[in-house]
Amino acid sequence: MPRDTPQAPFQKRNAMSRFAKPAHKRVARMVGYVLTLGGFDAFMDLAFVLRVRLTREERSHLAWAALRSLDDETAAALCDLYLGGPQG
Repeated sequence: MPRDTPQAPFQKRNAMSRFAKPAHKRVARMVGYVLTLGGFDAFMDLAFVLRVRLTREERSHLAWAALRSLDDETAAALCDLYLGGPQG
């Protein structure tokens, strides 16, 4: 659209852009970047962004959902790795 063209009085925006909290939008964008880039460093950076932008409760819910998406053996191995439990 040329710069001198007036914009419509109401532009349709998706629900995320209209209602989501700014911190949640930033986190969602970062998750997309990390999944695209992959690699350990990208996920370490995501951990920092999650800690800064989300509450403890929000991070806990995300962790729970991620663990629930894994099969039991993988979830248990990940928890053991993080918590320093048995190393298989």
